[in-house]
Amino acid sequence: MRRGPVTLLVVAALGLAAWWLLVRPRPTDEERIYRLVADAARAVEMRNPSGVLRLVSESYHDPYGNSKRTLTQQVIAGLRSIDAITVVPEIASLEIQGDVATALVRARVRFGDATEGRGVDLQVRLQLAREGRVWRVTSSDGWAPAVDSYLGE
Repeated sequence: MRRGPVTLLVVAALGLAAWWLLVRPRPTDEERIYRLVADAARAVEMRNPSGVLRLVSESYHDPYGNSKRTLTQQVIAGLRSIDAITVVPEIASLEIQGDVATALVRARVRFGDATEGRGVDLQVRLQLAREGRVWRVTSSDGWAPAVDSYLGE
């Protein structure tokens, strides 16, 4: 006897959930790219290579001659060698044209203790492309000074 109201309640809940999925506000491209930069900084601070590399396109190539494969090796080795790192990014400019975007990211990077470690200020230029619903980095330039700073060069 109680099946009718329970079934009606379940159907109503499923209908409400489906309606919400269809009408909820979707993030803008700008919001998605800002989130990508924040996710990258968080993954670096957590020393999580897979968190960094999931944001990089399979078609990645940069001015340093890296493909995604060589970048993967560098990210894994680099994050393993660091005890602690703090990254504070700020998007200085962002241009989106269809399915491609360019972002200039200024970042303060500190190695070791956030107050006493070595640090460097970077200006990283990111080239991004929309791959399906996701934005990924297809090229980046300007991060080499962080490597030099860490190595003490």
